[in-house]
Amino acid sequence: MKKVICLSLLMFMLFAGAVSAAPGGLLDGKPLTDINTGQVFYQLTDNDTNTSITMGLDGRVFIFELPGTADVEKVYSVAGGSSGNTPNIYFYDESGTLLKSIRAVNNGFQDVTVKSVKSIGLKGLSNWGTWIAELDIFGTVEAPRPVGLSAESQTKAVELRWTMTEDERFVGYDVYRNDVKITPQPIKEQTYIDTGGEPDVMYRYKIAAVYNVGVMFSDEIDASSMADMLSAPNLQSKAYHNRLNLSWSQVGAATYRLYHDNAKLYDGNGLGYAHVGLQMDTEYTYKLEYIDKYGRVQSLTKTFKTTDDETDGVLDVPEGLKVDADVYDATMTWDKVANPDLDGYFVYLNGSRVGGLVKEPRYQFTGLKSLTEYKAHVVSVDKFGNLSDSSDEIVFKTKDLTSVPEPPTISGKPFSASVTLSWAPSKYAERYKVIQDGKMIAETDSTSFRVRDLKNGTTYKFSVVAVNRIGDSSPSNVLELTPDSRIMPDISLGYQLQDVALGTSSWFTSIWRILAFVIAIPLAFYVANRVKGLLA
Repeated sequence: MKKVICLSLLMFMLFAGAVSAAPGGLLDGKPLTDINTGQVFYQLTDNDTNTSITMGLDGRVFIFELPGTADVEKVYSVAGGSSGNTPNIYFYDESGTLLKSIRAVNNGFQDVTVKSVKSIGLKGLSNWGTWIAELDIFGTVEAPRPVGLSAESQTKAVELRWTMTEDERFVGYDVYRNDVKITPQPIKEQTYIDTGGEPDVMYRYKIAAVYNVGVMFSDEIDASSMADMLSAPNLQSKAYHNRLNLSWSQVGAATYRLYHDNAKLYDGNGLGYAHVGLQMDTEYTYKLEYIDKYGRVQSLTKTFKTTDDETDGVLDVPEGLKVDADVYDATMTWDKVANPDLDGYFVYLNGSRVGGLVKEPRYQFTGLKSLTEYKAHVVSVDKFGNLSDSSDEIVFKTKDLTSVPEPPTISGKPFSASVTLSWAPSKYAERYKVIQDGKMIAETDSTSFRVRDLKNGTTYKFSVVAVNRIGDSSPSNVLELTPDSRIMPDISLGYQLQDVALGTSSWFTSIWRILAFVIAIPLAFYVANRVKGLLA
């Protein structure tokens, strides 16, 4: 596959030379040989304007063949002569046909468009002492480019591979990382391993095919290297007669996989596994794979043995269960299990587990029914998920109601056309009555209530009575509240849209005159000014 080489300042990096007045062109640093006489000229391409050649007065044309056929777009020259005259520059195709001629300039660039140039010529002006010190051309040349660039991430390295059909103009390959060349000299191989980048940092790579006429770049590819391999975890086991509690240290792996006899026992990011149901006094071999974030798999193998003591490895059963029952709740306690692998306890009520893992030997049952019998038991749980046998079951009965609830203490806040009331729960209360001006207006099992459709500016008296099946508590404290149209309606207690609309309407009704005054005056001035402008 052929593409177009762009001849730019990168050309100057391909060939040795002094500081150039115009570095980087097709002829930069290369001696020119006259194809007619074999005479070699170093002065025109040495990037030194102090060296030059004087063109003869015989009208002879010096012709120099280019390394390849080029489409010329720009010419640089440093030339002169008597009365400001400069030599002619000729462009020829591969058959020797003259394509174009221009005059060299004293010092600078000229834009030209000449296709398929194979050689260039220089000719001095007859009867004039013309000279030229520097000559270079810029343009494009047909040449293959690297294709199929791929990158493989390795440990602290990135391996690059590519392909290209090389021709006689080929010099080598340069590798670029983030547009910086990282190969000191062009390489011949179509593979390169970069070890200079930082792990986990994404870099952009490209390959430059270096020719004696320029360079040709591949497509770019992003890649990063990987960090060092993980250190091996410490796999160990606590042995019992019928199980092995396996654990391993954290080494930064994304996943751990545990195998026994090629059967996968565990796959996750945890740090332990209990292999249960084993034979007493028997060896078991395990393979632990630890996989890093790149997907690299490492493994280790260890053998452990169960004990020959049938009494070990059994979690102690919780003992000493006690329950202190009330009307609607109960507190259960038990003796703490002394086991180094203990993780907590599971609590059961009437055969069903309640709550999650309990860390301390204490549990509070709530939401119970009064005067009702319950059965509870507890099991121990170790950090590998093993359960002990169940404790002895304890039977308890909640108390019966013997008194009315304690009176609540209420607080409240007025809003436009409404008030909100709230209070703390009263012990043994089943529900609450809301009293307004001595009359019950509602009954609720919540500990807050909104009263709506009130008149703004009117003071109301509110109280709350706690209720259970024994009877009513004494009334709460009396709270006097006055709804106010200047206070926006409260929506914290679940007001419906209608509630908000009514309250908002009342609020705006009380302030519309003020709003009208504030808006009308500047609006009147604005309208008057507009009318004045139309009549001017």
